Amino acid sequence: MIKRKICLILMATIITFANGKVIVKAEPSIDEKREEYKVAVEEVEKYSDEIKKIDNKISVIMEEQKEIENKISEKKKDIEEKRESIQVKSIELEHNEEAFRKMIRTTYMCGKEEVISMIVDSKTIGDFIERTEVIKGISKYKENVISNIKCKKETLISEKDTMEQEVENLNKLKDKLQDKREEIENIKEIEEGFLLKAKELKEKYQKELSEMEEKIKNDLTSMKEHMKYDKEITNKIILEVLKEADTHIGKDYVWGATGPDTFDCSGFVQYVYKKVGIELTRTTYTQVAGRGTYIPKGEEQPGDLVFFGSMSEPHHVGICVGNGMYIHAPQTGDVVKYSKLIYSRDYCQARRIVED
Repeated sequence: MIKRKICLILMATIITFANGKVIVKAEPSIDEKREEYKVAVEEVEKYSDEIKKIDNKISVIMEEQKEIENKISEKKKDIEEKRESIQVKSIELEHNEEAFRKMIRTTYMCGKEEVISMIVDSKTIGDFIERTEVIKGISKYKENVISNIKCKKETLISEKDTMEQEVENLNKLKDKLQDKREEIENIKEIEEGFLLKAKELKEKYQKELSEMEEKIKNDLTSMKEHMKYDKEITNKIILEVLKEADTHIGKDYVWGATGPDTFDCSGFVQYVYKKVGIELTRTTYTQVAGRGTYIPKGEEQPGDLVFFGSMSEPHHVGICVGNGMYIHAPQTGDVVKYSKLIYSRDYCQARRIVED
């Protein structure tokens, strides 16, 4: 009996000695543990938030790059079509000019005698008038030919000027694209510093973070084992969203990635919802003001999008799964996983995409 009591005491307490006194320290309570996790997470989150902001900025810049690249592709195609059209019109104009020159040479060689002869040989006044009108018609035709050639030349010059402007615009777009690439490289250098600091803190709080992740895993397992999804969530679309999101656990975060093997945060959300037939916009900035209904912090439900950062400029997004958890593609160096909203210090709002 005594031995059993001793064992229980040893299991429930940690005995330390200081200044000759015996200090008995009880195991941390659940609340104390929660506070330890909170402190650890907040320390790491200070730098993780900066990383998420940079990741989001890089993803936005990459989207801008894609738009510029598409414009470059379209302009190249447009310029090529204009070039081909100009070439065809130039050849046609050359043929028309050559034909006209031949006609003028022939008229010149025949001289005025032929014209006079046509008039003098008229047998009647009616014949005279008719022949005169033919001569006038020939002259009018020549004028029309000249006018037509002149008009085509002017059109051709205008099209060439337009094409040159398009080429200039294309070069500007290429310069802008290069600026975006350089901007990303500069941002990446800044991010490296935050990543290093976050890594140091993760190593410092390795024990607390590991325990927290284990608790999240256990809570999730418990929720699935008790089939809370099927009992509490009656909306089939939301169930499909949660089940689809779960299939991507462990996949790498990559800037600008939209699946199916790698994701950034908004790309992950967009991909999951698209798989169940719902189209969302591409970036966090547009998703927060896009489809669905604004939901205040604390009123989120499974299937809602949850946003982090400021109300006007969120820099991160995930999908609420219930039980205080959400699933997301966190940041550079991380993978798609579940996290607790309680440990996310900058969680600011939610958006309901699927109404009950």
